[in-house]
Amino acid sequence: SLNQIRQIARQVVATGDVWNGVSAGSVSWSFSPEATEAGDNAPTFAQPTVQLHKAQGFVPISIEAMEDEANATQEVARLLAFGRDELEATKFISGTGSGEPFGIVTALTGTSSELTQGTNTLPLTAVYGLDNGLPARYRMGASWLGHRSIYNVVRQFDTAGGAGMWVQLQGDQPSQLLGRRVYEAEAMTSTVTTGSRNLIYGDFSNYVIADRVGMTIEFIPHLVGANRRPTGQRGWYAYYRVGADVVNEGGFRMNKVG
Repeated sequence: SLNQIRQIARQVVATGDVWNGVSAGSVSWSFSPEATEAGDNAPTFAQPTVQLHKAQGFVPISIEAMEDEANATQEVARLLAFGRDELEATKFISGTGSGEPFGIVTALTGTSSELTQGTNTLPLTAVYGLDNGLPARYRMGASWLGHRSIYNVVRQFDTAGGAGMWVQLQGDQPSQLLGRRVYEAEAMTSTVTTGSRNLIYGDFSNYVIADRVGMTIEFIPHLVGANRRPTGQRGWYAYYRVGADVVNEGGFRMNKVG
């Protein structure tokens, strides 16, 4: 699975089991007459937090297989890294926040950032509706996130090169929709049925992924059975800690099919 949300989310390093942030609106400036006392223009500060959770993976191997297979250690390390990407690709989208990260779709569900548009379909007006609904301060750094199938629905809106056409940049530049970069999330829904939340548009610096430390892999020289005697197996135990959550719902608009 593609884990492209890590490319656009804000990634931070946590020093404890919770990452603590600070967010605020702008300072409310005002005009005042000459030689008058300044007003209190301080914004209201919020303190978003992201809880960290432990993810783990374990790979056992027999002593015989380890002796006979070439590059077993390197291959297991590669597969563990792939497994981590698979897990994150799902949890950063639909994670419940209970014992695991908050997925972005979960976090935005039921908020004012969710726009109900279309009836068992994804009309072109829904795409423009997300762009219209996102505040200007977030549009400049906005990106799209969705399943490949949803993007292919959008591609079919226009076949004659009109206003609904995608922008295809040549070379190493990614494709763009309404002038903003497009990223894939295979864990997002591929349907346009009633109730599906299939497209997110916004500034993904407002989705924070907090990492405690890098992934750690420990080699266990002997595994034991129920009677605490060796089984002739060894194993690799991998773990890391990560959390994720939306810290500012206003920075996103998510399409929900009506």
